[in-house]
Amino acid sequence: MSLKSKLTLSYIIILSIPVLISGVLLYNNMVKSIEHETLVINEQRLYDEKVRINNQIDQVEKIGYEISTNNVLKKFFTNKYYTDSQLILAMNNNILPFISWIEAAKNPY
Repeated sequence: MSLKSKLTLSYIIILSIPVLISGVLLYNNMVKSIEHETLVINEQRLYDEKVRINNQIDQVEKIGYEISTNNVLKKFFTNKYYTDSQLILAMNNNILPFISWIEAAKNPY
């Protein structure tokens, strides 16, 4: 190998070392940045889901409380002496509006 070839090869090697090192550092920084962004996005999604689930649990508890304290429902389900016409009237006048209220509370939009 001639001296010119050796010098060219050594020059290329000397120049490629900093380029490779800076490439590796840049790659590592990009990977860390993407991992961090992904972690932040996932944490935000988890927090949003936690809030949504807690809101739904609160809503179910509220509806359960309303059902358990509703005297019309208690009377409707415990009274064995309703006639057919009384059952229909109780259903149309009391039970169906209450169920509609529950549906409206469940889907506010």
